Amino acid sequence: MASAATTPNGKGDDIQALMAKCQTIFLDADRYKELLTCEKAEAQGLLDTFQWLLDRPELDITFRRHLVVATQRLAKRSNLYPTCYELRNIVQDGQYPLKAGGFADIYKGWFEGQPVCLKAIRVYQSTGVEYIIKVCGIFMANRMD
Repeated sequence: MASAATTPNGKGDDIQALMAKCQTIFLDADRYKELLTCEKAEAQGLLDTFQWLLDRPELDITFRRHLVVATQRLAKRSNLYPTCYELRNIVQDGQYPLKAGGFADIYKGWFEGQPVCLKAIRVYQSTGVEYIIKVCGIFMANRMD
């Protein structure tokens, strides 16, 4: 029995049908290249849907890999990211960092009433966007292991 769930677009979609459609696109080089040219709202919708799928536990490992790569490539080309990556209502406690490292400062903060550490990556004028994406990409890849 196929399961239906509310996707980021607000529709109750059949998960299996959505995964099959994505897989068809991933395996067709021309359609995949076209997908990677999406911009603005269209790209944002795809990134949010891809992340929503990645959060599903029932994904096949091969499909998950394709989806991770497609998400990373589309994010890089569109300069966007899934909206769920953005945390709102974070409160920084104090003006100065508690600790400093080679590339980031650590601040104390609060999120949803809980104390948290806030890691602020230092970015200089000479820091390239490619480097930032690479650092964040490494973190994301390590999280998948």
